[in-house]
Amino acid sequence: MPTAVATNLLNVKNAQNFVDAVIAGTNNVYVAIAHTNAWANDSAPDSVTDNTNLYVDFWRAAIGGKKITGNEISLVLSRIDWTANTVFAEYSNASANTLYGQNFYVLTEDYNIYKCISNNGSANSTVKPTYLDTTTTNKETDGYIWKYMYTLSTSDRARYLTTDFFPVKYLEANDGSLQWQVQENAIDGGIEFVKLSNTGSNYTNTSNIVITITGDGTGANVIAAINTTSQTVSNLTVISPGTGYHFANVTITGGGGSNVSNATANAVISPFDGHGSNPVEELGGSTVMINLNLKSDEDGFITTQNDYRQIVMIQDPIVYGSNNTIFSNTRFSQCMEITLSAGSDNYSLDEYVYQGTTLPAATFSGRVLNWDSTNNKIKLIETLGNPTSGLLVGSTSATQRFLLSTSYYNLKPYAGDLLYIENISPIQRATDQTENIKLILRF
Repeated sequence: MPTAVATNLLNVKNAQNFVDAVIAGTNNVYVAIAHTNAWANDSAPDSVTDNTNLYVDFWRAAIGGKKITGNEISLVLSRIDWTANTVFAEYSNASANTLYGQNFYVLTEDYNIYKCISNNGSANSTVKPTYLDTTTTNKETDGYIWKYMYTLSTSDRARYLTTDFFPVKYLEANDGSLQWQVQENAIDGGIEFVKLSNTGSNYTNTSNIVITITGDGTGANVIAAINTTSQTVSNLTVISPGTGYHFANVTITGGGGSNVSNATANAVISPFDGHGSNPVEELGGSTVMINLNLKSDEDGFITTQNDYRQIVMIQDPIVYGSNNTIFSNTRFSQCMEITLSAGSDNYSLDEYVYQGTTLPAATFSGRVLNWDSTNNKIKLIETLGNPTSGLLVGSTSATQRFLLSTSYYNLKPYAGDLLYIENISPIQRATDQTENIKLILRF
């Protein structure tokens, strides 16, 4: 049996730290595209295996990339929509962090997020929560108790709301939203719900029932109602949640004559700092979404002539020609650009060009990513060797032009941390096109 466990909160903290570092610019993280050459089956891309060969393959086939900014990254939660006649899980301080990934919170069609405090004894939820009280919980007529957490803003919906996820964040400062009020009004150590574990028997007088809560907090006040037919305790209602509780015991006495068998109940204590104080930690925000657009040629950094089959996330790449200077510009090109002499023949996209007697015996070679016949410039990936001022020969087109000058890529190959690699079916780029790239990272 295990005697130690890494808490689920560790995953949440790691995700939050990653997002914070990107927003602050502490970590320079880029989304890059690569790989123009076809898979064995383009409709079923090659599988990805995390090994050194995969990293080398990326660097050989890298095209370019764009830096992730604070407006393009967010923590997200798995989307759980409120649906009528569904049993939702209820919060419990005894299993709070193990609820991560379960349906103990909901997103309504009004874009409000609620946490389930009580599911009325595992009953179906039939009444959609709609209240926006920032100070307390609310009990619906179906017996469910919900805590309003926050509402998705229009901008967050546009960027991060999908069929599978919706955004979550902790506010560091007052942005004028209801979420800030919820955070500020959260009650540390409040008891918002007391759960019956045994309804007792032979109760005849509600007014005589005394509920005593003992613990390290103060101020909790709970009243009971009885079912006069079954003479059992039917319901406990929290009048005041109190504050400062980390542990608490509930004792139920009175309610009738000497034949009463006392009901029993458990206090459900809020998380540290209270319900709604930190929705990221309370709801388990350990997933990160990147939402980034590649627009046209991104000011000449990323070609629109070719396609790509790989999306990669790289952190803290190194400037080409330096030992350890971290690259921090907005975009990068990982192509070698060569200016050639004028001529009438043209190179073909994706053909290999070379210098030397033959391609197998070449002193320099590369794969054509982009050919600009107007300006006599060629962009190459998968380069091998160092170009010289001699002829550059197309292995398929047989075009021959003299090399006039060379511009090298922006990043030092094989440096920086590759965090994410995804093989995809080909995406053909175009000058009037914007590609929306959404990436999901689970911590």
